[in-house]
Amino acid sequence: MPRNNQDINVPRKGMNTDTYVDFLTEEEYVYMLNGNIYNEDGNGMPVLQNEHSNILCTKLKEGWVVVGLGRWKDEYYFAMTNPTTGFSEIGTIISGGALPNLDDTTSDCNCETEGVLSTPLEQMTQEETCQYVTLVSDECTGEGSKGFGFNINNPLRIVVKKEKAHTYFYFAEKGKPLRAIDLDNVGYYKTKNGGDCSDDIIVCLNTDKLLVQKVYTPPCLSTRIVNGGNLPEGAYLFKIAYCDFNGNERTRYMATTYAIPIKDNNKAIYLQTEYDQQTNLAIEITVEGIDLDFDYYKVVAYHTEGIKGVTSSYQVGMFSTSTTSCIFASIDESKRISSQLVEAIPPVYTEADDVTSANGYLFASNLKEQIPPNLQPIANLMGEHIKWRISIADKDLYKDGNACQDFRSYPRNEVTPLGIRFLGNNGFMTSLYHFVGRAPQGNETDIIATRDANGDIILQNSPKDPMGVRSILENGEKCAAEERKYRWQFEDTSSVTKGL
Repeated sequence: MPRNNQDINVPRKGMNTDTYVDFLTEEEYVYMLNGNIYNEDGNGMPVLQNEHSNILCTKLKEGWVVVGLGRWKDEYYFAMTNPTTGFSEIGTIISGGALPNLDDTTSDCNCETEGVLSTPLEQMTQEETCQYVTLVSDECTGEGSKGFGFNINNPLRIVVKKEKAHTYFYFAEKGKPLRAIDLDNVGYYKTKNGGDCSDDIIVCLNTDKLLVQKVYTPPCLSTRIVNGGNLPEGAYLFKIAYCDFNGNERTRYMATTYAIPIKDNNKAIYLQTEYDQQTNLAIEITVEGIDLDFDYYKVVAYHTEGIKGVTSSYQVGMFSTSTTSCIFASIDESKRISSQLVEAIPPVYTEADDVTSANGYLFASNLKEQIPPNLQPIANLMGEHIKWRISIADKDLYKDGNACQDFRSYPRNEVTPLGIRFLGNNGFMTSLYHFVGRAPQGNETDIIATRDANGDIILQNSPKDPMGVRSILENGEKCAAEERKYRWQFEDTSSVTKGL
């Protein structure tokens, strides 16, 4: 049977704790105090040398406590708070001060040169060689004062990233949403939108702008058919989302328009192969109510073909928020975009306890999602106030595609379920709450049809059956979840409200 030999290598240079002291060589030792075998950068040849003492850089600010530290290469960033005043700030260190002279000197004495060692650092009263600089603070008066809200009991988790040549300071704090600040553009966080026709308002700190999932104003889209394009026939609708310089969506897609049809009005008769042919039409998209806290937005288009009914999604383009209109003239050169991305409703997180980065991506953990409230009881009360109106128009009204969008309607005497959902200013969207119809009134609860012991239908008040009750019961009974016998289950019991 072969022997399993294992050789154990014992170091013969440097620290050696496996050999008895009497057998150590001159280059071995069992204990080292204030020693190092590498240079200041952690590299170089392993040569035993003394560890340098620390040179004072800065004492930061008196009375302030560091609650978080971020680093980008050789740049250090501090999150600090003053427990006495409650103010907080973010700052960094700038080097450039004079270092203490640590060079050894020589002296001549009686024609002999002697070396004179420099004063050890631990015996010096050192002066600061760096300067701490406040980058952004909430130590001021007015709106946004104490906006950071740092707490010595909740240390921050910090990631510093370089994006678009700017330094971004991401920070997570237990019980609060993920926040970030562009340290190269701190003035942006000291203004607040003054509204229409007003200049920005100067504030101490606009905390809404710190949120990674920003508070924003949803824009409004409107569309018109214009000449000068080559869009194929079909129906089009559009959505918009705010994005960054690289086209990454910063919000969900929203502000869905009504479908607007494109059709060649000069052609009335089609062969089957002629459907979805190109036209000389384009669609002008107008954007109103743009939130100028964002720099860019993206518009996407849905196109539904006339024959197959296939829907495809395209990116119309990415535009500056100073642009209020654009033209969608062709889908041939438009970039396709995933409809799943467009339709996705990202969750809104109210808390992020930790944050880190890897391979250029940012990761947050211990997230808490905003919980949608149950507003269905409120929607139940709103349902009975829903009304519809009758409109009269020329027979060729819907020949114009713009009119199809502007005067969209529901077929008369059809049961059309309606509902409502509520939107937050941070992208949050509730569930869809359906409107419940009003309770039956008067003779609407009259029983107009029953069945005898043999299951035959008996009409109570209308033997001639003008409403087709018998046909409904004979052919639609399998689809009914409950017995149909009341007048409101067969008749249109709506009434005219005058004065609207």
